[in-house]
Order: sequence, then C-alpha cells, then structure tokens
Amino acid sequence: MKYRIILKLFVGAIFGAVLLTSCFDNDIPSVEEILKSNLEGADQERLAADLKIIDDSLSRWGLVAQTEPNGVRYIVHTQGSGPKPTLRSGIIFNYEGRLLSTNSVFDDGDMAGAPLSQLIVGWQTTLPLLNEGTRATLYIPSGYAYGAREIRDADNKVVVPANANLIFEIELVDVR
Repeated sequence: MKYRIILKLFVGAIFGAVLLTSCFDNDIPSVEEILKSNLEGADQERLAADLKIIDDSLSRWGLVAQTEPNGVRYIVHTQGSGPKPTLRSGIIFNYEGRLLSTNSVFDDGDMAGAPLSQLIVGWQTTLPLLNEGTRATLYIPSGYAYGAREIRDADNKVVVPANANLIFEIELVDVR
C-alpha cells in the first residue's frame, strides 16, 4: 500500500529524531503518566460509547478479552518469554490494522526499531504488558488511536475515519 511507505518514512524520521535526542531520555513520560494524562483528558462520553461498541463486537464474536485500565481490550494468542518493552524501547513488530466497524484492513506490514513512545497511546499503554515474542490482538478505542483525525493515504483517500475504533493484530518480534 502506498501510504505504508509514507508511514514507514515518518516513523523512520521520528526514530532518527529520538536517537539524536537520546540525551533527553528523561523527557519521555512513564506508562503511568501517559495513562493518567489520557484518562484525565479523554472525552468520557466518546470513550464510553467506543467501549460499548468494542464490548458488543467482542460479545457478538464470542471473544473474551483482557481489559487494560484505560479501556483497551486485548487477547494474547501466543505468550512470549522475552523482555517487556518500556516507552524508551525500540521495538520490531509485525502488524495488521483493521477498522472495527468494517473489519477492513487499513494497513499491514512490519516496523523495525520503532520507538514505543512514538506510537499511538493504545500501544504505549498495552505493549509494556506483553513480552517479546507475544502475538496478540488489541481492540483500541478511538481516543487512544487517532481520535478525531482522519488518516489518509498517498492518494488522499481516507483509510482511517475520524473517531474510528481499531483492531491491531500484532507480533512483538524484538525489544531493544
């Protein structure tokens, strides 16, 4: 997909900037600080509506998920045994992102060295619970994904609408 190249270039640029500014590592907030900030700043009505949609979908599909304190639901398919990432970690992962509303894929691929602190909040607060080698599905409310922003591809086509709840199939390949 054309926009995947743009996304990878963007993440690569961010990763480079993070490496260049690594002497400022203390500026990266902790998972607890991100969670607190996002819980306090979340549109509670939108979050409640998103969680109802996610829970209804999981129930309809006969799935039981674990619940993260911020509302992210996740199912571990394969438990890894390696280290757990921190926000300072660079991670290598395979993924597929889908819209919950249509189950359509909006992106897939792999990322090498992406800093966890630069990914969406739903990943920042959930991936530190998972060991390297884990395969899991994340069900992320819109406010912890892209929120009210639309994500467009290289042709300016909307691939993630505003306030979209997302599903990510991930494999946490490596933690650095």
